[in-house]
Amino acid sequence: MEKFKVKEYIELLEKEELINEVVDCDDILDKEVNLVSFNSKEIEEDTLFIVKGASFKSEYLQEAVNNGTFVYVSMVKYDVDVPYILVNDIQKALSCLSAMYFNYPGESINVIGVGGTKGKSTTTYYIKSILDEYSKSVNKKETAVISSIDTYDGVENFESHITTPESYDIHRHFSNALNSGMENVVMEVSSQACKLNRVGDVFFDVGIFMNISEDHISPIEHADFDDYYKSKLKMFANTKNAIVNMDADLAANTLAVARRDSARVFTFSMKTKDTDFYAYDIRKDGFNTIFKVHTPSYDEEFMLTMPGLFNVENALAAIATAYLMDVP
Repeated sequence: MEKFKVKEYIELLEKEELINEVVDCDDILDKEVNLVSFNSKEIEEDTLFIVKGASFKSEYLQEAVNNGTFVYVSMVKYDVDVPYILVNDIQKALSCLSAMYFNYPGESINVIGVGGTKGKSTTTYYIKSILDEYSKSVNKKETAVISSIDTYDGVENFESHITTPESYDIHRHFSNALNSGMENVVMEVSSQACKLNRVGDVFFDVGIFMNISEDHISPIEHADFDDYYKSKLKMFANTKNAIVNMDADLAANTLAVARRDSARVFTFSMKTKDTDFYAYDIRKDGFNTIFKVHTPSYDEEFMLTMPGLFNVENALAAIATAYLMDVP
């Protein structure tokens, strides 16, 4: 993996207008950074350390320095004798520095983001299933996944404990997937991930907005519904092909934001035919749901073996994604 110099990381932070002060870095500007990390337990020689977390203590930084950290990035100065860079937003700094450290792996892999209050997990796995079947038929690797259920990137495979991980971890998973020969990754995108810039340097080839309803409203996450909704809408700014559920609440406003911020926008519905993808002739057959789907180039009948009419919405999002990714 290509290594970058301290001055290159500083230049990136300057470009993003994140720097407040650079202190005692003149003698290390041309020094290569071996590792970027925000975990004081995982430090190597010549580490650029990123200080984050409300409960962070100066002894953690001293431990990192003892183990190889030679410069740190923080929002506040610590009484530790190494050069440092003060920034105005540590989450944004972590995001852009992580992307650079892993050499922007997301630019070389297809990234599909699934946002919304409900249906993210189901839609994510519908998409992964479709892409896996297609990849198998053309002798390519399976699809990486980052979800609230589990995470798999070709190297790491574990049960997840958070919907969307920290930005550093996202780019690490992208890097693992790319180095494993994978071409696609599908991930759930939470409102917190958007609000806290975990996906600030993630660019989605396909970004899906499933729906919106009141959830995660608390002093810890979102103060009110407006903050929650606006946080979710941030995904469109980094999306090439946006897919919007026109049956969802506030669909007209969501569509307007998608059209303003995304390169291209596609719509789907179970209720109206005035969309790019729509389901019709929906019927139950025992525990199965059978329905037809109209797309810009074909009409086909599909069957879901999972009960629940809402799963037709999830399936429509997956079908639209497959269409945009040229899956036959």
